[in-house]
Amino acid sequence: MQAAPSATLPVAPPYAPPSRLPAHWGVIDTGLLSDATAGTSARSGHTAPRPLAVLGAIIFLMLLPIILLALVVVNPVALYLEGRAAGPTLATDAATPPAAIKVAAGATTAWYIQDGRSVSGLWATPGLALTFDREVAGVGRTVEVTPARPQTWGETITIVERRGQGRSNQETLLTATFDSPSTLPPVGTVLAGRIVGPVTAPRLSETSQFATTTEALDLPVQLVVVPAWELWADRFVHACTLFFREDRWLLVTIAALLTWCVLAGGVALVFRIGRR
Repeated sequence: MQAAPSATLPVAPPYAPPSRLPAHWGVIDTGLLSDATAGTSARSGHTAPRPLAVLGAIIFLMLLPIILLALVVVNPVALYLEGRAAGPTLATDAATPPAAIKVAAGATTAWYIQDGRSVSGLWATPGLALTFDREVAGVGRTVEVTPARPQTWGETITIVERRGQGRSNQETLLTATFDSPSTLPPVGTVLAGRIVGPVTAPRLSETSQFATTTEALDLPVQLVVVPAWELWADRFVHACTLFFREDRWLLVTIAALLTWCVLAGGVALVFRIGRR
């Protein structure tokens, strides 16, 4: 028999660890690494807020809630719902020129008359009338502007107040309204007249005693015919004036601060969720 041919397999040389790594293994692209590092730092780093961002935060998170809340509370409609009128305050000082009152055709105009001071601002009258210098179409010469108001106090007046509140001697503010007919003269016409009538009030003396006195009111006025939009703008301005003269500004400020806190917290949550 013939023997099968034998095959010789190559033998691998023994493993010898390299004395050092190839040169190309240790080369790192430092340019790409620096760009990536810079991009990561720009995305994750904290930068100082820009002036426009700070201004926007102040306007939209602080001033805007206060303005919106003030518009809800301070307006002629809100005062009307309280049973009050938004109008100018006329002084009975003889040294001042005749007061100007804006009126519009078919609209009701209201105003206040400051007639000195009295205990708790109390006053009474059988009625006040507006007498024009000449006859006005649809009105005539005389029209009632303040209805009769009976006396509501007697020989003693009880006042409950905190120290410094000053309720014992307040301004005497008489209310007056005028219903303008639709037949008023053209815009720009000035209607001169006088508000007359007796006013009774408890006046406080220097000895902290009051005396009920009756004085005749005679106040010259001028009614200026204006467009309806100007009359409403005038009411809004006087509504703001009445608002700032009272303590209501404190309530609105507190509510505005609470609104700001809610809005600021909501915006912070939205941005935090959006960044995830």
